[in-house]
Amino acid sequence: MAAPLIRSLSLTPLELRIMQALWEVGPASVKVVRQAVCPTSMLAYTSVQSVLNILQKKGKVKRALHGRAYVVPRQNSIQVRKEPDS
Repeated sequence: MAAPLIRSLSLTPLELRIMQALWEVGPASVKVVRQAVCPTSMLAYTSVQSVLNILQKKGKVKRALHGRAYVVPRQNSIQVRKEPDS
C-alpha cells in the first residue's frame, strides 16, 4: 500500500509572491496576477495558473468562474507566519 501524500501547508516563495499580489489587487484573473507578480519577467501564464491551482488545493484561495476566466478572490482570513530561522 502506498504512503498517503502529505501536502505542505507552508508557502513557497513564488506562492507567497502570488498571495501578496492577490492581497494588493484583490480578486483577479490569472493574467492580472501574472502582471502584478512579474510585469517584466519571463514567468509564464501557465506557471502562475499552476501555482494558483496548488494554492486552491491547499485551501489558500478560492476561484469562481466569471465569464471565461477564473477569478481568484482574496481571502482576508489568511495569515502568513514567517518560519523562524534555524
